[in-house]
Amino acid sequence: MKTVGLLIAAAVVATAHVASAEDITIRMHAIDAKGVGKEIGTLRAVDTGKGLMLVPRLAGLAPGKVYVDMSTASPANTRALADTVAAAGAQMLDAPVSGTSITVEQGKASLMVGGEEDAVERARPVLEVLGTPQRFGDLGSGTAIKLVLNSTLGAILLGVGEALAIGRALGLDRDVVIDALE
Repeated sequence: MKTVGLLIAAAVVATAHVASAEDITIRMHAIDAKGVGKEIGTLRAVDTGKGLMLVPRLAGLAPGKVYVDMSTASPANTRALADTVAAAGAQMLDAPVSGTSITVEQGKASLMVGGEEDAVERARPVLEVLGTPQRFGDLGSGTAIKLVLNSTLGAILLGVGEALAIGRALGLDRDVVIDALE
């Protein structure tokens, strides 16, 4: 247990150091299949009035800094996090990513950005290292459009699966159906 405590403390100190030393801080929080945050050591519980929500510890943020959250999260989580960032005097962008780790490494990911235009422009050179940032509106709009796109992609995948099943039931070769759908 001491080791875990030390690791958590180290993660919090490292996060505070990065946030205090840089003008732009980027965070991408991953949730595993069990719904557990992989960065649990840098999170804290916030009472939203509708229950507890985990948000990052943001020690080190200050006026004039921009905090970019690239997590795919709920709009409620984005708003709770934004309140914490604003309390530190910093600006926040939500900029979830569409793409794979390979497209991010190649700088070809799509970044759906929400937030004030001046903060987007300040962060743009950093974001462009990862891909193509596109501003969709005020804070929360990046997260919202990502959720819209995810649901649309799910519907498309369902439709393709149904088309393949119908084609098989009608005796069509799978490759013929796929060629027709392309």
